[in-house]
Amino acid sequence: MLFESMLHFMILIYATYVQAFYLPGLAPVSFCKLENANDKCLSVIKLYVNSLDSVDFIIPYEYSRFDFCEDTDKSDTSPSENLGQVVFGERIRPSPYKFKFNENMTCKEVCTKTYKKDNKEDDAKLDFLKKGIMQNYQHHCPGCPSTLSDRDRRRFRQASNSSLTAHQIAAEGGVIANLRTIQRPKYSEKNTYYVFNHVSITITFHEGNGEQWSGARLLSAKVEPSSVDHDYTTEGGETKVKSCPIIKAKGIKGGINDNPDGIKISYTYDIKFEPNNNLKWASRWDYILESMPHTKIHWFSIMNSMVIVLFLSGMIGMILLRTLHRDISRYNQLIDSGEDAQEEFGWKLVHGDVFRPPSHGMFLSVCVGMGLQIGIMVFITLGKQLRFHGFDGTNTMNGVRNGLQAKLKKISLNVH
Repeated sequence: MLFESMLHFMILIYATYVQAFYLPGLAPVSFCKLENANDKCLSVIKLYVNSLDSVDFIIPYEYSRFDFCEDTDKSDTSPSENLGQVVFGERIRPSPYKFKFNENMTCKEVCTKTYKKDNKEDDAKLDFLKKGIMQNYQHHCPGCPSTLSDRDRRRFRQASNSSLTAHQIAAEGGVIANLRTIQRPKYSEKNTYYVFNHVSITITFHEGNGEQWSGARLLSAKVEPSSVDHDYTTEGGETKVKSCPIIKAKGIKGGINDNPDGIKISYTYDIKFEPNNNLKWASRWDYILESMPHTKIHWFSIMNSMVIVLFLSGMIGMILLRTLHRDISRYNQLIDSGEDAQEEFGWKLVHGDVFRPPSHGMFLSVCVGMGLQIGIMVFITLGKQLRFHGFDGTNTMNGVRNGLQAKLKKISLNVH
């Protein structure tokens, strides 16, 4: 007995030591320049990549399954996926796209892929890439919402009066775009795969002036993919990208054997940082929500569902009303005639159990009180995650839980 009391006492003491933390992936990250970087203020922005999926096919593919640029830094580790991400086939991996905070760069080469003629391995990689394009596989960057400008959206709009089909693949870490028909002369050659191997990224950030947190926080990212036929130069026997002329598109006709010199694809990017202290970090995603088209309300489906629900509810109500009316009439006849009541059957056997006290009233009251607290805290946690700020009502929730638990216990004792 003494041992159990001491054990309970130690458990209660240990339960008082708690530590608050953010949900994984939701904690804000501050960035500084390299000379001011520390553990709480990073200087390198890392872009992660996810598995590629298709709206037309079920099977997702990992980023490494396609011949895109891969991260050569072995110290970078993949973040842990939650259960939902694993079930839906998401595989988050580090990418070679890394940016130094507040350092603009132009035509930065990530890697160059070379496909040689009469090479079966290169031919298989290129064929698998074409297969992914034809099956509409797309890539998503986790935790990095980006927007495409109206100019680029019009640029990739499907032309209804054109018969020229172009296949494109965006290369912001390996993004396969949709199969579309493009009306710009730059992407109008027949039977040509246009590789979007260059991406211009504009990142806006809040400098943190007048805020409680130190450093800068990222607000938004605008992405402008392009197909670029790069110019090369040779330095010390090594071929490097010299410039990124946007006016020349990188088109691939046929396979490897149709190109005597092989196929060379270089992936590059431009990065530009712009401060914006007028937009709060907590409201950084509002522009995405406001830019989404409003969904048309399907009034016919709503009215159809309401009519069905009302019809079924009325039908069930009429059945119950007729049953109760027949039973009440039978009871009145038995009382008037003085005959013995027949044995009840079905659900009527338990009509008196409503007023019967439970055998374990304390256990029931504890379970209901704790269940109410868990249910309310679930909604509070979801609200925190959706609104990205906390609520200061946990003490009130505990009071509701304790009050309900005590009330149920009092009712149970009074019934006994």
